[in-house]
Amino acid sequence: MGYLEDQVEKLEKRIQKIKANPDPTKPRSNILWYEAELEQRKAQMAGQQEGRPFALSSNSMHIILRALGFEILDMIRAADRIGPEKAPYYFDQVKRLGFPDFFCDRTIMCLPLLLEEGGFPRPKLVLAPQGECELSNFSSNTVAHLLDIPIFNINVPFEDDYKRHLGYVASQLEEFIAFAEEKVPGIKYDEDRLRGLVEVESEWYALNRQIYELTKRVPCPAHPQDVFRLPTFPSTFPNPGKIVEYVRGLRDELSAKVERGYSPVKEERLRLMWTTTGPYGSKIWDLLLERGVTVPYVQVGLTAKWYGVGGYAGMGDTTEYGRKLSPIEEVARSLLGNSFGSTAKRWIDQALVACRECKIDAIVNFDQEGCIPTIGFSRLLKDAAERELGIPTLTIVGRQQVHTKEDEEQLLQQVDEFVTGCSKRKGD
Repeated sequence: MGYLEDQVEKLEKRIQKIKANPDPTKPRSNILWYEAELEQRKAQMAGQQEGRPFALSSNSMHIILRALGFEILDMIRAADRIGPEKAPYYFDQVKRLGFPDFFCDRTIMCLPLLLEEGGFPRPKLVLAPQGECELSNFSSNTVAHLLDIPIFNINVPFEDDYKRHLGYVASQLEEFIAFAEEKVPGIKYDEDRLRGLVEVESEWYALNRQIYELTKRVPCPAHPQDVFRLPTFPSTFPNPGKIVEYVRGLRDELSAKVERGYSPVKEERLRLMWTTTGPYGSKIWDLLLERGVTVPYVQVGLTAKWYGVGGYAGMGDTTEYGRKLSPIEEVARSLLGNSFGSTAKRWIDQALVACRECKIDAIVNFDQEGCIPTIGFSRLLKDAAERELGIPTLTIVGRQQVHTKEDEEQLLQQVDEFVTGCSKRKGD
């Protein structure tokens, strides 16, 4: 059974299980998310059978690919869904293919997933915006090289003063549109379609910002694991409105919890900020709940922009540039807002603002092994948080999916000891 067929079967079983026996501790809106994913995988299967053109890029660029008429290959997200049981097999395939294994597992496991027989559809083109996660761009460039298909790189300047580069990035997107139309038969840019997608994602941004305001509340109404379910751009899915519906439902559920003073912990003793990524399949979230710990905020490359932390603007905002942006400029603004491809100062400033706004007591840096930007940021963030906020930081280097029983035991012990020390420190 290929990857897509396997995912369709899993999602259908999960949806049936939720409908038959819903878990009262989990958001009811989750079913909308799983339904959207199921529609996506079925659409990819249909596109593969019908020979429609697929393209590969980062999540923030799926919107421009949709406007061109491409089917979407969400390879990094697909690797996220492999699961800890099968992840070691795919990671071993990475080494068998001759690729280095010191990269983070989520950005490199997409290669065997794409190359194996019966795997993902083969893309006709790759769009690789530089200035985001370097390792995912390495994988994208590798895909283009191995399959001998066209690739277009977009340069996103490595600066904190990102606003002045809007026109520069937008002009490259216009060049990409002409490039894609020339290289892939049947592809044609539809500005009206892009404008409609921008309107959908503008609403999605607004809802995410309302969710952030709710998770800032004391006590935090969200389960740690739900907070870690990071937003995914609606344009990734064939039915973008379904994702907006899901986020709206989540917003409404959190709002109702706030009104009645609900928290997933009996007594909120500690509020953590978690950074970068987390171990899939781990029991760490259960441990945190048992210890009275909530996670109001997770810091990754785009969360500040998604949630409006520190004044970052989302799609549809007219204050950042003093005017309404064109659809292409809105896509460029999304690229410029990623702090994964920026300086340590930008990453740290965002984290410190979120710590203040969310009343964070401590930070856990879970750095992906081989993650070039964030491993370098970790020590700087730890020093800044202690110096400016007086809060401690635990730094862990691990993998998202490829981890052993011993890795899990060590992680639980480290976090448990850290939480114990932080609780005592807060009490003192």
